Amino acid sequence: MSGVRSLNAFAFTLAGIVISKRPISGSNSPDPTQDWVVVGRVGAPYGVRGWVRVSSYTDPIDNLLRYKPWLVAERELEPVKVRAHQGGFVAQLAQVDDRDAAALLAGQDIRVPISQLPVTESDEFYWRDLIGMQARCPAGRALGEVTQLLETGAHDVLVITTPAKLEVLVPFVKEFVHDIDKKENFLVVDWSEFD
Repeated sequence: MSGVRSLNAFAFTLAGIVISKRPISGSNSPDPTQDWVVVGRVGAPYGVRGWVRVSSYTDPIDNLLRYKPWLVAERELEPVKVRAHQGGFVAQLAQVDDRDAAALLAGQDIRVPISQLPVTESDEFYWRDLIGMQARCPAGRALGEVTQLLETGAHDVLVITTPAKLEVLVPFVKEFVHDIDKKENFLVVDWSEFD
């Protein structure tokens, strides 16, 4: 996925920092008071000595390697060795010594404490900041809730779910997203599909 977005005169621009996705907390976490953020995913085993394939959700992708420990399947695991491999990484994780142990981690999210993420500036946003925000038209009428963001290459796209449960896709650019108020948890959207 992508990184922090900042509002400027032309568009929301990439600041090149990890994106946070789905924060979790709860009694199964090693520290139930700590919020954790998904920054990657463990893939299939790689070889027979416990190595795993790893996909990064950070931008650039190697930002994933800045964060330790990784919470995988409710276990804190340190990446012991990591190397680039086919657009992602392969990693040897502490306490994962064979292919069977690695297979148990396949498909699991990699989470890190949210406290490790860089603090955003007042005009920067992690995707997690935007999900759940209420969308309003410029006149103030409620349009729905931001339920998802999509990365399309040219720019990101907000998925706004209306009260009628319809999903409306809105390009995440200054031309259509006029204002974002983190404190009041809303954004102003000017998009013809809401008319």
